[in-house]
Amino acid sequence: MSELFHEELSLFKKFKKCVDTRTIEKMDKKLYHFFMYECTFIAHYDLHGFRSEYSESSFMNWFQVFANPSWMFYNPNGKHETLKKACVEYAQLHQKEVLNHFERIERNKKVQLYHALARELDMKESNITAAAATSISIQEEESGQMALFA
Repeated sequence: MSELFHEELSLFKKFKKCVDTRTIEKMDKKLYHFFMYECTFIAHYDLHGFRSEYSESSFMNWFQVFANPSWMFYNPNGKHETLKKACVEYAQLHQKEVLNHFERIERNKKVQLYHALARELDMKESNITAAAATSISIQEEESGQMALFA
C-alpha cells in the first residue's frame, strides 16, 4: 500500500475521533495542516488558535464545513480528495447526532438558567408564577426536546 494511503487512513481516523468526541482539542499538527491546506480553513495563526476558534459550541462551525460543504471545498487537482469525500460522508452520516448533542447542551444551559432564576426569585422551580398567576412547568420529552406548560 502506498504511503499516501496510510497517511490518509491515519488522518481519517483522527477526523473521526474529532467528530465522535465532539471536540478538536486532541487534533495534531498533521490534521491541522490537512484542514488548513486542503479543506478551505484559514490558519487562525497556529494550531492553538485553530483549536480555540473551533472549541466548545463553535465546534459546529467546524463540523458544518464537512456536513454541508460548499462547491469551493472540492479541488479536482487536490492531493486528498478521496479523504475529503470520506470526511464529508462521515460527517453527513453523523450530522443529526452531532446537532442533537449541541442542542442538548444549549437546552441544558437554559434549564440551568431557569432553575437559577427560580431560586433567585424564591419560587418553586417546577411552578414559576407570573404576575397573572400563570404557572409554567418544564418537562423533557423522550426525544430530548423540552416542553413548557402553562
